[in-house]
Amino acid sequence: MPQTFHTRGNIELLSQNFVAVYGSRQASEALKDDAALLARTMARAGMTVAGGWQSSLEKHFLQTFMDSGRGYVISYAARMLEDAPLRSGLDVMMDSGRLLQVAPDVAQSRATLKTVARRDALMLEQCHAVLFLFIAPEGRLAELFGYLIEHRFPLFVLHHPLNGRWLRQGALPVAADDIGVFF
Repeated sequence: MPQTFHTRGNIELLSQNFVAVYGSRQASEALKDDAALLARTMARAGMTVAGGWQSSLEKHFLQTFMDSGRGYVISYAARMLEDAPLRSGLDVMMDSGRLLQVAPDVAQSRATLKTVARRDALMLEQCHAVLFLFIAPEGRLAELFGYLIEHRFPLFVLHHPLNGRWLRQGALPVAADDIGVFF
């Protein structure tokens, strides 16, 4: 059943195909260059990316994506939208119609495990593919990965030796030179 949600920004972005981006908090610095190259390439191709943008790897991806000056961003909050301020640089994207903020209908002003789960469910309901930049074994994203593989969701993992475990489990590898897999 579709969730009720709130938005601020360019609602038309929900009608586009977009990729939800995840990266574990425990990601190695060794992934940053490959993630940045992929972000630049996706932005230059005019793609739309979505995420909660919480881990340092996700934030690095987002910042590189925004610095590229193209592409579109959907930012999903795990709390009331009124309490989700714009990150630095997103105000420019909002003003140019390249940003949409989305939040499930929740009453919490701070994210909780329950509201993060609702945010993720909403994002997965609306996106057409998921890109994992890195998944820490035994973490929340490992569980999400297993669920998505089991349900045959379009699933991609950043092509990097640190992600070999997940690629062997059926995710498709993606690097900057093969973003066409998303279209």
